[in-house]
Amino acid sequence: SLEVTAPSFRPDLTRPADLIEEVGRIYGFDRIEGRQEASGPWITRRDPEFTFRQVARQRLLGLGLDEVVSNTIVESRWLELVDAAGRAARLANPPTETQDALRTTLVPSLLDVARRNFNQRAAGVAIFELGKSFVCAAEKDARPEENWHLASLWSGRVSASPYQADAREADFFDLKGLLEAFVGEGDLRFAAADRPECRSGHAACISLGGQPLGWLGQASTDLCAAFDLERQVHIFEISFTALVRHWHGRERSFTALPKFPPIERDLAIVVRADTATAELIATMRDSALHLVESIEVFDLYQGDQIETGHKSVAFAIRLRDHEQTLQDAQADAAISAMLKRLKARFGARLR
Repeated sequence: SLEVTAPSFRPDLTRPADLIEEVGRIYGFDRIEGRQEASGPWITRRDPEFTFRQVARQRLLGLGLDEVVSNTIVESRWLELVDAAGRAARLANPPTETQDALRTTLVPSLLDVARRNFNQRAAGVAIFELGKSFVCAAEKDARPEENWHLASLWSGRVSASPYQADAREADFFDLKGLLEAFVGEGDLRFAAADRPECRSGHAACISLGGQPLGWLGQASTDLCAAFDLERQVHIFEISFTALVRHWHGRERSFTALPKFPPIERDLAIVVRADTATAELIATMRDSALHLVESIEVFDLYQGDQIETGHKSVAFAIRLRDHEQTLQDAQADAAISAMLKRLKARFGARLR
């Protein structure tokens, strides 16, 4: 081996390849015999997560959201507002006095984007971001862990349509429905939860295939005030890595179009006020799994006709037999089985 020092008048010699080129010049390029060698394959298999990121962006754009790309360096004060500053990586040399930490969540960045849009008199904000968050590793002096997260924010008017009928404000269930349409899975589950960044009683944790996925909720009044937001703000944040793991591991299947007509029934029951509607729906599905096509809530009532501490929930149930025409007697039996299971588990009664 040779130890070579470039002369001071040759600042262009900075790497071994530069020295090899100089040797070639001295020896003579014309004296070096040329030969052709087959190169290795240049087409490589795409990373599945990269492919799913592209698919996710197209789906969300198709659902009417706008994509934003925000800075991964944020104010530590923002992270404290959402109780996410505990494992934040602090910068030794921050670009500004306030931007001194790597984000552990995408939520504050979306809130800041919403504030800027409403300051420009936007009627509504419906945005998403697919990006990285950073969490300090458990080992000392280790690099922060990088995780792909997907977050969405919806606030203000649902539609830019000038018609008065479209002038309503987006709510919790608009964003929940959007998330269900995006994931496209019947195995998505929601359970009531309390989160520091959400209004009490207006948050849910999300699971997919029995595994934790993220959370969904309405931003708390204090959090909105910190970003000068006067409207209701609804947010979800999920682990995109967990979603990709589920998407990548599932088997593709085909379900033929139905050949036989459905039977639709409405069912109104009275249960305790703290009973989760998702648990009611899951119980009804399990009672007549092979016949239930869909169950949707269309009414929720608490008032004079309902005893204190209880609520009335009304469901629109669609039943279908894929092997033969469903008879009324079979539909009645399925509804009876649902009521029996609901009464045994939740003490429900028919309204």
